[in-house]
Amino acid sequence: MRNHFFLISALLTLFLGCDPGTGPEEHNGHFDVTITNGITGTLSFTGQWPTTPVELRLITSTVFPPVMSEVVFRDSIPFDTSTYNYQLQMGPGTYKLIGIAWRTEGTEWNFPSICSFYFSGTTPEDSLAPASITIENDTTIVKRVNMRIDRSKARIVSAAKITGSITFNGAWPDSIAEARVIATTRLDLTTLELPTSNDLAIDNDRIAVGSTTYNYEIPAFPGNFLATFVIFFKKDGKLTVQDVLWTNDRGGLDMGNTYTVGLNQSVKGPDFTITF
Repeated sequence: MRNHFFLISALLTLFLGCDPGTGPEEHNGHFDVTITNGITGTLSFTGQWPTTPVELRLITSTVFPPVMSEVVFRDSIPFDTSTYNYQLQMGPGTYKLIGIAWRTEGTEWNFPSICSFYFSGTTPEDSLAPASITIENDTTIVKRVNMRIDRSKARIVSAAKITGSITFNGAWPDSIAEARVIATTRLDLTTLELPTSNDLAIDNDRIAVGSTTYNYEIPAFPGNFLATFVIFFKKDGKLTVQDVLWTNDRGGLDMGNTYTVGLNQSVKGPDFTITF
């Protein structure tokens, strides 16, 4: 139970969200803004890409966690620079995900494409959750939406996937809005090494309320996956420790089956039986 508590704490940090942080100062302290509403900021790059990129884009979504159809791929940005000042025209609304996605020749956009989020801390390890940004009206410009991109940690996009099945027994509680399947390559509960967003693979489909069976297929990336879990999201958008303990007690957490995913490889993950 102690080990499960630390994993639960990590999951709550990921999905509850945090307040925006200021991040690093904008390069040279200032640049001319030509948009009428949206966001501006500085992208800071370190490391080397694991393979040659062909495209790098800003992305946004009003939903977190989204499915890929809810991710908007926006302006292209250079991938061979150390810093880049950007400005992005965005309509009024609350954006729960702002980030950077990359792809290589012959690949399509998918969750492993995302290599950085706008997060609340000063380093990617400070926070697992993307920070929300609100554009109040058609004259609002939110500044210093800065992001750091460690190119060496970008995940290689391929046809790799993790598959498995879930059986649901009993009636779904009325409070649940959806469920998702997630796997992580980083988790050491003896040293409290918890996953960051770049360590997670997320199912691209929502599990509909009332399902009795579900075959999941998680877009993955090469790595050794240490835990797989089913997360239930409530209609009120909240996720508490009690909610995750409730999920674990019903068979939604698997830390006993580890598996390695290779490039373009389809790997069998754990099967779940969840009893409501």
